[in-house]
Amino acid sequence: MKHSTNKIRTTHCGRLPTPPGFEEMAVRLARGEASDEEVRAKVVPVVTDAVKHQADIGIDCVGDGEYWSGLGLKWYEQQMSGLATRPLRSGETASM
Repeated sequence: MKHSTNKIRTTHCGRLPTPPGFEEMAVRLARGEASDEEVRAKVVPVVTDAVKHQADIGIDCVGDGEYWSGLGLKWYEQQMSGLATRPLRSGETASM
């Protein structure tokens, strides 16, 4: 992180809220079900908007909102057994 003597640099910690209609994307990314075209059309704009919004409101150290964290499911799957995904119930929010 850069050093600043003129102000307290700001960031956020943790995951940003999942955009509406995006609840299944992390699992689809992890399963390899999202095509490159879909990632370019849906994921990249969501991440771009999240980063732009943070910059617009003055956050110094922006993050991608952890929208790519679904790719981490692949790593866990390789390291551990017994992990499974399930469909979301009506009104349920996706979580890792």
